[in-house]
Amino acid sequence: MNEEIKILIIVLLDLMLPGKNGEDVLKEIQNKYEVPVIIISAKEELGIKPRLLRAGAEDFITKHFDLDEVLARIEVNIRRRKCKSVPIDDNLYKYKEIALNSNTREAFVNDTLITLTLREFEILSLLIKYPNKVFSKDNIFKSV
Repeated sequence: MNEEIKILIIVLLDLMLPGKNGEDVLKEIQNKYEVPVIIISAKEELGIKPRLLRAGAEDFITKHFDLDEVLARIEVNIRRRKCKSVPIDDNLYKYKEIALNSNTREAFVNDTLITLTLREFEILSLLIKYPNKVFSKDNIFKSV
């Protein structure tokens, strides 16, 4: 049975990073990848939100925030974005250079077998099987 899964990566970026400026990280992400970036920051200086939105951020959330609001904003980005389709069969799941075989519990990156613990494999498998679902840490913990 051939199905398609859709995978979207969203970056949640805090501007207050140790040793590196979050605005520089945003520029690096924008230069290398085509992923939506949601800024989460306690910075409230005048003009920072429009500057970062114009620089490529999809959204800006000011700390202290409600987790439901963050999840809702992530879901909005999922609806807005066109996700990449990846063909799969019943036991093989692929995303870019990552392939998972759920029968043998093997994971490959660029066709090279990688060693994962059972829990790591289950988490990766969960995220690849349900690409449009937003998981909290508790969701992942309970599902795995």
